[in-house]
Amino acid sequence: MTTHTYDFDGISRSFNVYVPSSYKSNAEALPMVFFLHGLGGSMNNFSGLTYKAEAEKYIMVIPQGLVDQRTGSTSWHSGAGVFGSYSNSTIDDVGFINSMIDSISSWHTVDQDRIYSIGFSMGGYMTNRLGCELGDRIAAIASVAGTIGNEIVNNCNPENIIPSLHIH
Repeated sequence: MTTHTYDFDGISRSFNVYVPSSYKSNAEALPMVFFLHGLGGSMNNFSGLTYKAEAEKYIMVIPQGLVDQRTGSTSWHSGAGVFGSYSNSTIDDVGFINSMIDSISSWHTVDQDRIYSIGFSMGGYMTNRLGCELGDRIAAIASVAGTIGNEIVNNCNPENIIPSLHIH
């Protein structure tokens, strides 16, 4: 697992990447799976699942959400909110994840037709937002304990209908 940091929209953003040991540069295109942590979580929450990426041969990406100044917890601008107030409402997390797809694809051979997102709780909300707004890049989504945020529920018009799994 390697940790990467770069500036996106003037903010230092971090993420972990795990590439299976069998990967040979430019030999084969691998799927890429994003794992999005829940409210208060971190990019280290899913690090115990690298064995699955190793066995199934996919690139595992675990981005770090930013601390929301209202709550003091790490969060995503997922569209989930209460009474019109949304976590990290000025943060472009969709753009950040889109930029990670581009960056990681420049480092490794990624199968652009097999990019997925999985999220837990607030990360599940964010995964649903990615399905709506990056449906041209994300092939399928899975959300555990997260639905679609009320900020985007009426604005969800994905370019493509993508497979979705919801576990509650």
